[in-house]
Amino acid sequence: MNRKRTAQNLRSENKSEENTSRLPDDCKMVFSLSEMLDFSIPEISELLNISESEAKTQYEKADKLIEENDKKRFSLTELFEFNLIYCDGMVERVMKEIEKL
Repeated sequence: MNRKRTAQNLRSENKSEENTSRLPDDCKMVFSLSEMLDFSIPEISELLNISESEAKTQYEKADKLIEENDKKRFSLTELFEFNLIYCDGMVERVMKEIEKL
């Protein structure tokens, strides 16, 4: 499992009005159009009459703010989906290699 995918899953579960309500208005609009209504950056740019680079900047800013908020709200074990279930196998392999020494 990759950490980014897991964090995205957690973020997806929290794309509610409550989660986006803390964003600045311009970021909130772009993020909502992209993530909740599946608009592309060019579509958002045209709809809001802003440049594509401005739409992308606002999206990235919103995404970063939400990611920072997620880091504060979730523990590391929630962000790392494997929750240590793969550790036993790794420990076993390492111990076998140590025994060979």
